[in-house]
Amino acid sequence: MNIGETKIVTATPKPDDAKDKELIWKSNDESIATVNNGVIAAINTGTTKVIVTSSSNTKIKKQINVTVNKKEIMTSTDTCINNSTKCSNGTLVTVKVNDTTSYDFYVIDDTKKELTLIMDRNLGGKVEWIAQEDYEAGGGKYWDKSYGKNNIGPLTALNYLENLTKGWTNIPSYDYTLEDDKPDSSGKTVRYQPIERRNVRARMLTYTEAHNHGCTGSSSTCPKYLYENLSSSNTDQQPYMYWLSTACSDFDYASFNVRYGGYVANRFVKDAKSGGIRPVIKISKNL
Repeated sequence: MNIGETKIVTATPKPDDAKDKELIWKSNDESIATVNNGVIAAINTGTTKVIVTSSSNTKIKKQINVTVNKKEIMTSTDTCINNSTKCSNGTLVTVKVNDTTSYDFYVIDDTKKELTLIMDRNLGGKVEWIAQEDYEAGGGKYWDKSYGKNNIGPLTALNYLENLTKGWTNIPSYDYTLEDDKPDSSGKTVRYQPIERRNVRARMLTYTEAHNHGCTGSSSTCPKYLYENLSSSNTDQQPYMYWLSTACSDFDYASFNVRYGGYVANRFVKDAKSGGIRPVIKISKNL
């Protein structure tokens, strides 16, 4: 079995007219696998025994060995994903996000046990950083019909991303706090307050992450793995840029994005004509 799987085993008391057919199920190591009325759940890697016993005579029993393996959902031509060797930024990794769907991602961080990956293309179509209805639902009061506001955070983009990735059952879900990560010139003021997100499988790239990878201004300084598959044609399914989670500190109507030319720029938060989403995920190595 693989971690997270369940299987059903059956035990039939004999003879058919036995007076006591009650069975007791037990796992020798519940940290590896549990059992409940024949339903075995794989918890962690290892081997244990599952035993079924007659409730009236403990000498009458059967047992099976249960081996639990880690489901390997990542493949790459680089063996760094299978050991403690540090994966270089930009290493291409194919991830099976659920039992039927795989996507290509690039490594943007490696802690030697866990990889942070960004998808090699935008997921879905165009979306606003925040729409007026989400702005007002989030407590915003001063929506500007000409520009929009960025002081509530990227709620529309987040909801869109999380809806698209909620079926990525092979990616561990987690809770996190999203924070605006680019203060104004004073180094203190940010546009929106921390946002709590629950049970998510992907997030947006931040300005700081893009900057740390070389996206330092309005020139072609981004590494290709951060802007691959963006096109100047700006089609419905492939916008020419994707949103970052960071609000623009200089203008209350703009937020940052990565453009097809390989640079970071700002754009009106309400501009659904050009904005896309590129999922960032975390996943343990195949150790």
